[in-house]
Amino acid sequence: MIMQNPCFRLALGLSVSGPLKLEDVKNAYRPCALKWHPDRHQGSSKAVAEEKFELCSAAYQSLCDSLALD
Repeated sequence: MIMQNPCFRLALGLSVSGPLKLEDVKNAYRPCALKWHPDRHQGSSKAVAEEKFELCSAAYQSLCDSLALD
């Protein structure tokens, strides 16, 4: 099994330990992406939202890639 960055799990609100399924990652990504999508924020909070959205997207991509290789 490939090591997964625990920060990516936390970014999506997933448990740091234990088994992980692709379905879990997909179900966790959607609310995170909707919450932090830059189009939903204005002003100074938009920059923070962009960073959080990028983290959610990177976490999703990394976790999905590592699960696909298992």
